[in-house]
Amino acid sequence: MYPFDRPSAIGFNLNPLNRLSEMRHDKDYVAGRRCEASTRFLLFVGETPVLRVRGDVFEPLFTQREVGAWGEPLADIFLGQGEDGTALFALAFEKTRAGHVSAGSGLEMVDLRSIALRGLVPPSLLGELGGANAMLNWHRRHRFCANCGAPSRISSAGWRRDCDACGAQHFP
Repeated sequence: MYPFDRPSAIGFNLNPLNRLSEMRHDKDYVAGRRCEASTRFLLFVGETPVLRVRGDVFEPLFTQREVGAWGEPLADIFLGQGEDGTALFALAFEKTRAGHVSAGSGLEMVDLRSIALRGLVPPSLLGELGGANAMLNWHRRHRFCANCGAPSRISSAGWRRDCDACGAQHFP
């Protein structure tokens, strides 16, 4: 065993997606993947993941139809595709959307630490939740260009921010 090997039971280290980094710049490709019926979404309200709760089963993946009722997200990141070809996106919504997650809605907001400690989702999805949260946090904290201070915008399927004022590109 190498000194850096870790079992998947340790936190957020298992991320089995093919990130398809070579396709992130292709807006038509990403838009097409986002609209596929098989595509799944991880939802975040502020920094907190939203889970569907059915008894003692917690499900972090949502369908296109389910996320449609949430409206326009603050951030939309193409995370990649699973071994079965299913695309995965992360969507961030304002904290005011917490009203969608109310008693009786079948949805619950659960912080990442609790999800990990309680083993609420499989390790492969735990890693994706952690990675998605990191990317969404980066976007929240880097909304302005570090070079000129102008607002920057999300580009490259969520993996870059571009400044239209000075042309700078920023990466997480």
